[in-house]
Amino acid sequence: MSYFERARKFFIEGNYREALKLYRKAGETFGEKIVAFNIKQCLDKLEGQPEFVPSIDVITKLLISNAEAKEAPEAIQSYLDFYNRLKKTKSAELEVKKVNPIPSDWPDDLVLAPLPESTNDYSWYGGKNRAGKLNSGEIGLSIIVPTFNRSNILDMTLACLVNQRTSYKFEVIVADDGSKEDLTPVIRKYESMLDIKFVRQKDYGYQLCAVRNLGLRTAKYDYVSILDCDMAPGTIWVQSYVDELRNNDNVALVGPRKYVDTSMLSASEIFADANLISSLPEVLTTETVGRSSTGEKSVDWRLEHFKNTDNLRLCDAPFRFFSGGNVAFAKKWLDIAGWFDEEFTHWGGEDNEFGYRLYRAGCFFKSIDGGMAYHQEPPGKENETDRAAGKAVTIKIVQQKVPYFYRKLEPIETATIKKVPLVSIYIPAYNCTEYIERCVNSALNQTVTDLEVCICDDGSTDGTLALLQELYTNHPRVRFMTQTNGGIGKASNSAVRMCRGFT
Repeated sequence: MSYFERARKFFIEGNYREALKLYRKAGETFGEKIVAFNIKQCLDKLEGQPEFVPSIDVITKLLISNAEAKEAPEAIQSYLDFYNRLKKTKSAELEVKKVNPIPSDWPDDLVLAPLPESTNDYSWYGGKNRAGKLNSGEIGLSIIVPTFNRSNILDMTLACLVNQRTSYKFEVIVADDGSKEDLTPVIRKYESMLDIKFVRQKDYGYQLCAVRNLGLRTAKYDYVSILDCDMAPGTIWVQSYVDELRNNDNVALVGPRKYVDTSMLSASEIFADANLISSLPEVLTTETVGRSSTGEKSVDWRLEHFKNTDNLRLCDAPFRFFSGGNVAFAKKWLDIAGWFDEEFTHWGGEDNEFGYRLYRAGCFFKSIDGGMAYHQEPPGKENETDRAAGKAVTIKIVQQKVPYFYRKLEPIETATIKKVPLVSIYIPAYNCTEYIERCVNSALNQTVTDLEVCICDDGSTDGTLALLQELYTNHPRVRFMTQTNGGIGKASNSAVRMCRGFT
């Protein structure tokens, strides 16, 4: 009786596991494509059986048990014992060979280009962008102004935008997060002075990310900026941002801020004196989250970092300073890195998480003095949003999604699986049924547990893909894909593209 006949007999009898083994054997002999459908049928049947559970390694079981607190103490202790044994295991000794660090045929007169001084060295990268492809008539800035009530402060911010000294076109998109106040009179007031649009969503509670995305979807220019309604821009704000983006649209720009009291001013006074906002004295605010103090005035906490890192050029975690109330970047990065994460429904954290995705996708960051905006302190000196309470919620989301800086390595007793891992291990695989399980498990059994394993099956013909499906389907720390055979380079690139880790 052939493999196929025996496998079919087992399948009809409901013995899907034995049928799967035989179909896999047949695949090794006749080619995986011939039995791919049969293997899938077996896996589908097994997945439907309560007793079929994909293989989970001990470390992953421990991480799950830490999160769910359902395991018996004896089981948890056995997992910990296994982990502690791993820590004592030394790698095999390998022969060390001395090599000449400089090849013998190295040209004496060859001078290498200098290396970047940090991961954010935008000067080293240079202006390698597409701005040159834009006609001068297409160049402009779409300014998204998220708002919730506060029509008087919005009025003054819009007046400051009227006073811009710039040679560039720009549009203003006021994005309303369900205000109870009627903002249309303020918007209509500026229709003859600004290229202005008004978009609105229903009040679903604090939805800053959603309303930013709503405004961004409306943007018509290739360069976009976010300007909170209480951030009154200086007169060269638009000119400074667009000049920089034209020079290099692979850099996200961050503007500094000062804190002023505009409660005694009106928009008409700002119209009459374009420099009025910048001449106001800086004030000491009651709000302490996101700012520092000299005792006499509140200060943007980032200024010292800008100074010490050459405007973030020498900073290895620049996304920390990407405060979404006053930033600008090329709209193409929304397609590359994604939009603002609408899971954030409390104050804070969303700009750092978005900035991290920009950074990981290859965007650089730069602070520019010309992007100065003046934070208008509310009349009652209290913000409508409880920032401290919001941050207590959002920092937990940030720690789940930003593995670098905001997340520290945890002791094994409390470590859990995070939404975005710190480390990704990639594996290109081809015809390796004999070794793939051992390979993957060795990657999972690291003492650093904050990791994922990403595998690309490069069109194997020996059942490698079916084995991956059996062992690691729905495994929380393993991800795999398959493709037509293209060689180790293509498989490696595909596996790397799956990786979500910081390293």
